[in-house]
Amino acid sequence: MAPTEGVPPDVRLFLDRCIDSVEQLEVLLMLWRGRPGELTASAITRDLGSNLDSIRKRLQGLVTAGLAETGTDGFRFHSDATHDVVLEHVAHAYRERRVSVITYIINSPDRTLRAFSDAFRLRDPRSP
Repeated sequence: MAPTEGVPPDVRLFLDRCIDSVEQLEVLLMLWRGRPGELTASAITRDLGSNLDSIRKRLQGLVTAGLAETGTDGFRFHSDATHDVVLEHVAHAYRERRVSVITYIINSPDRTLRAFSDAFRLRDPRSP
């Protein structure tokens, strides 16, 4: 069996449409599990052992995708019926078939192409 065969179709569709990296998925799952409360970028960084700038980028991507929203003290999961059902499936797949989900995210041709093109994006050297 191929490593990604255990990833259900609805989870693959969600990952393809909404998730750019394993780190972004982990940030989203933290927000989803912590609902209705808010989490700061610093707290997520500590819990995931990641880089603050990277976590901020992931959070902004989730806000742009409509999966998270900013609050008074941090970020929170943008809860609605559709997101709740899909995230239940995603969380279950990530818990039960973590390697398959990670492999799917890493090997997705769309993500690989997007990461490659982002590496060549011209940026203003004065911007963060």
